[in-house]
Amino acid sequence: MKLAGVFRNEKDMKKLKKIIKDLQERYKKVTIDDKGNAYNMDLFEAFEVGNLLSFSEVMIEAAIARKESRGAHYRTDFPKRDDKNWMKHTFAWNPRSSTAFSGSWERIFLWFDDDPRWVARLCSGF
Repeated sequence: MKLAGVFRNEKDMKKLKKIIKDLQERYKKVTIDDKGNAYNMDLFEAFEVGNLLSFSEVMIEAAIARKESRGAHYRTDFPKRDDKNWMKHTFAWNPRSSTAFSGSWERIFLWFDDDPRWVARLCSGF
């Protein structure tokens, strides 16, 4: 959590990205001692570590891409919230066939029940 906790910056997150990449390389050499077919916890745990490493890579890439502070995530290099450019959800994935990060952002629509103008804006996409 030291490099990408609540308080974060791009320099530290890039260090963490390298650590994750190094761990992914080490993970390629994982072996399973238990060769059993039923309730094989060694296999399950090795599989889970691989999933956590993949998810960690996607999370850190998305965190680096978001150039603002929002909610409980404070970027010391981007201390202000930027609703104009970042009022978006982050959708990120790492396809198994590639080591490349992919991502997209979808606009967030605000809904206020007591103001019918927001309903019209929501329906029209603005």
